[in-house]
Amino acid sequence: MAEHLRPREHLARRARRRVGPGRVAEPRPEVRSGRRPPGLLGRLRSGRRHRARDMAWRPLAPTPDGHGRGRQPVYRVLQRRLDQQVHAQAGCRPEPAPRPASAPDELSRPMEVQGRTPGNLPAAVRAAALLPALLALACGEDPTGPPEAPEPPEPPSAPVATVVTACEGGRAFRFPCDGVDLVGRVSLPNLTPGRTPDGGSERWFTNDIWGWTDPQTGVEYALVGRHDGLAIVDLSTTVAARPIAFMPSAISHSRWRDMKVYADHVFVVSESTGHGVQVLDLTRLRGLTEFTELQSDARYRDVSAVHNIAINEETGFAYAVGSNSGGETCGAGLHMIDVSNPQNPTFAGCYAEEGTGRRGTGYTHDVQCVVYRGPDAEHAGREICVGSNENAIVLSDVTDKANPTTLSTARYADYGYVHQGWLSEDHRYFYQNDEADEYTNQVSRTRMLVWDLTDLDDPVLAAEHLGPTGAIDHNLYVHEGLIYHSNYTFGVRILDITDPLNPREVGYFDTVPEHDETNFDGSWSTYPYFESGLFVVTSKKEGLFVLRLRQGA
Repeated sequence: MAEHLRPREHLARRARRRVGPGRVAEPRPEVRSGRRPPGLLGRLRSGRRHRARDMAWRPLAPTPDGHGRGRQPVYRVLQRRLDQQVHAQAGCRPEPAPRPASAPDELSRPMEVQGRTPGNLPAAVRAAALLPALLALACGEDPTGPPEAPEPPEPPSAPVATVVTACEGGRAFRFPCDGVDLVGRVSLPNLTPGRTPDGGSERWFTNDIWGWTDPQTGVEYALVGRHDGLAIVDLSTTVAARPIAFMPSAISHSRWRDMKVYADHVFVVSESTGHGVQVLDLTRLRGLTEFTELQSDARYRDVSAVHNIAINEETGFAYAVGSNSGGETCGAGLHMIDVSNPQNPTFAGCYAEEGTGRRGTGYTHDVQCVVYRGPDAEHAGREICVGSNENAIVLSDVTDKANPTTLSTARYADYGYVHQGWLSEDHRYFYQNDEADEYTNQVSRTRMLVWDLTDLDDPVLAAEHLGPTGAIDHNLYVHEGLIYHSNYTFGVRILDITDPLNPREVGYFDTVPEHDETNFDGSWSTYPYFESGLFVVTSKKEGLFVLRLRQGA
């Protein structure tokens, strides 16, 4: 055995000589018997023979959301990280971190090693991690063997800053894409560094999303709904998405949480009974350098559980919809709130169109309210709302909050669930998604409906757009002639509506590369209104994605 190891001992002596002046190599272990102690490779071989007894050889522990981390031994993870740290201190260019192409995102999840920490790892593993680090001090190569071939880079994930991962060959890292680059990503647990999400991991997920740009600093922030509260992510650089704050839910965790912004305040609702509307002054984010937990500045309690909220920033009114479980529910239609004084919201009125909604109460699932500037001159300058009411769309005039009126309702025969929609920028068309028609097999491919609102008193279903798969469609928004449409397991799709009745796909990014099944996993919503050109997407189990559509796509 000793004869067999002599070449390796020679290499170890070379490595110790390369430590450099001013450094002291580790003393060799004392020989207490007539037999030489095993060298490094001997100890590693012994470890392989007894890996059932060595916890450090187990795969990395699964993360709270149940996904594994690949089957890399701990010493390789430690070795890579020590290499990177030592190279950085020595001013050397770090070598790429090898990683199996099929392994899940490692940097986006907390470092857990089945109950062990680097300080109490077995001696053999610590030794295995130490030698490459010593060799790296001289910026040399590991003399014990050829370097491993570089592998695909880690996907961007806070708090680690990364370069943009371009969409090349139909993928950005492991995510299928076309014309959309991956700028950053924050996994679901990392949205709140150091704070474990509430509830069991099987109930962790993100939901809705909105954005805010600080008018004083120009910093852009993603406002990310999570089951247990509102996570806030700083997007101030294009190479890092940094979670900066978290506002816990007012009551308890819930599958549904929604938020909108007015006058530098975010208004947050949830379907948790007694939650009401939380109000947070976003200017409090200025100057934060460490992740901070914030409490709301105000809470509107005239409504209890709310499915969604819309705000007309031109008029200063908010519309809580889908209300239930206490307070003034307004038939689960529009509970209108004056938010002109953001930290002192006041009740303004109710509106519901009876006969719509599955229970006939006028339930509104989502709504968009605007000061109308469309082709119907009769209603020019009026505050018009377009509601998605489960089984119909409803157009109403809410200019007079004490006396709102219905302009029209419109239905289509094979509806599944009239879920949400958004007006074209000229207010002529309304693009609407149906969340259940794919799930109930009423259509075989993702369907988006196009309503012609040339006459607000008589909407006409003018076209239907079918996607390439049977994925369920969810929230969509219109910006600068494009529709950004979350399609659950098929990710976010971007459609050009230059020809309003014939939308044309110009890009996509799939947040759930494993499958395109017709279920409710994956992309929930998107926010495309940042001046930087970034847009942000929530994917239920995968977290936050920061994306950019390529110019000319």
